[in-house]
Amino acid sequence: MALGANDPKAITNLGHQRNFENFIAAIDGNEELLVTTHEALKSVVVINAIYESARLNGQWIDIKWP
Repeated sequence: MALGANDPKAITNLGHQRNFENFIAAIDGNEELLVTTHEALKSVVVINAIYESARLNGQWIDIKWP
């Protein structure tokens, strides 16, 4: 089985697609959110810390959780 780095074409957007579909269904009142806003915010905090670390040449970044 080829994964990611071995075969970039093996990476799909199906997970993102399902999240978007769920978000729309939640707005319409048909489903509960699969990913809470708090969990989504934690992902953004981690991504921002990665970028900040890269900007600072790999310096360790302490994460302050919301």
